[in-house]
Amino acid sequence: MLRIINSMKKYLISLSVILAIITVLVLPSYGIAADDAIKEDAEITEAQKACEDKKPELLQRYEKDNVFVSLKKLQEDVATGEVLWSYGKFQEVFEEIQEQYHSYVECIFNYAEIQILGDFQVKFLQGTTQASMPTLGDVPIIDWLIPEAACIDEKKREEIFLNTSSDALLLPLLRTHNDYSDYLDGLSILYETDGREIIQTESGASTTLVEQVNIMADAYEGINRQIELEKQNALVAMDMAFKSLKELRLAFFMHVHFQCMLKNLEKYRKWLSDIRTIVEGFPAMLQDASMTK
Repeated sequence: MLRIINSMKKYLISLSVILAIITVLVLPSYGIAADDAIKEDAEITEAQKACEDKKPELLQRYEKDNVFVSLKKLQEDVATGEVLWSYGKFQEVFEEIQEQYHSYVECIFNYAEIQILGDFQVKFLQGTTQASMPTLGDVPIIDWLIPEAACIDEKKREEIFLNTSSDALLLPLLRTHNDYSDYLDGLSILYETDGREIIQTESGASTTLVEQVNIMADAYEGINRQIELEKQNALVAMDMAFKSLKELRLAFFMHVHFQCMLKNLEKYRKWLSDIRTIVEGFPAMLQDASMTK
């Protein structure tokens, strides 16, 4: 019996060693491969496809080391002295990346509006439709305001909801915001390490070393404060845009439901009118079921 138990112990120990080797050698490489697969196979949303040409150029990264291409070039230019990385130069780059980022975010939400209202309606709301657009009297006609085209089936309603939900839009927005934040932090770090200012007094004389240090410190603090405020404002703007989009979608569905109900009531009224026309042709002496002999 003891011999059997000892044999089983040896077997279990050998099995444990084998499992440990597999865990150390095989699983880590499997995990890396899985992570890479997730990155490579990450689904590109329809919103991303629609706004591909609006992606911020300054946020493009090298595939090898995942470093921002433009930021690395800027660092090299600053290191060689080709670019003086001053507070003024920071403002130029900041405004450029800020415009690119917000243009991309705007494109994502414009895509969602088009999914709800259609391209024609969005252009109408933005005041960019042609003067030859159809009208009813003096009122421009938008197709989903016409009762005949107001009813949306369940499949189309579900499609609109899915294409404009936070699940469909949030992924590209958060990815871009994270890149945007990293890029701004990179600009701050670059000023901290290689920032320079040409500082002179009103008379043109050079300032003292202490004055230069104080000016640089104030500029660096201002840059960090500006960056943190921009990050917060970007998130707040995104949150407000999502709330507005949700209200637009709800109002649209309610309006379409109301228009569809009017359309069905109009059909019902017409059917009653047709029945009345038929009944009026019957002989006047015809007795109905409520009359007695």
